[in-house]
Amino acid sequence: MKAWQLTEPKSFVLLDVPEPKEPGPGEALIRTSRMGICGTDVSCYLGKFPFFDYPRIPGHELGVEVLAVGPEVSNVKV
Repeated sequence: MKAWQLTEPKSFVLLDVPEPKEPGPGEALIRTSRMGICGTDVSCYLGKFPFFDYPRIPGHELGVEVLAVGPEVSNVKV
């Protein structure tokens, strides 16, 4: 699986990351189909967002498909 990692302001690298395991209690396994870029993402890219650590795989506005849910998950369906 591939992921873009922001290593420092204005610097991305493309990584090979392991496929996720089956979800545990309270977790869901998802497939991301789309990701939006918002003002927070731009500020993090520019190095102007407080409380942001590098390196980090950014993104928090997602379009996803739920593939599996773990135990104790009741508000998300496959």
